[in-house]
Amino acid sequence: MFDHGRVVAEGRPDELKRRVGGQTLQVRPTSLRDLDVVQRILGDLTGVRPTRDEDTGLLTAPVNDPVLLSTLVRKLDDAGITADELALRLPSLDEVFLALTGKQTEGSLA
Repeated sequence: MFDHGRVVAEGRPDELKRRVGGQTLQVRPTSLRDLDVVQRILGDLTGVRPTRDEDTGLLTAPVNDPVLLSTLVRKLDDAGITADELALRLPSLDEVFLALTGKQTEGSLA
């Protein structure tokens, strides 16, 4: 990964993503009425208060254990809550670049 001609990191994309941060668990309940309950469940599982986007209904929390995804699915099912979006993801390459340089990308990464 380059920043203005200077090498700031080397490695495969998945290596770079794991180097700067762990995984993120994201969930968007089907009904906005369930946001508070899902936020509590996600917070209990991760030990952190999930970020909450009021406009989109997306809840996001960092995770260190990918098994939490299946645990979250069971807990949502037990609570009778459905989700329109449920994902476990690594940081994007743009997020990696920002973490390594403190700068937003100006186009494609090199």
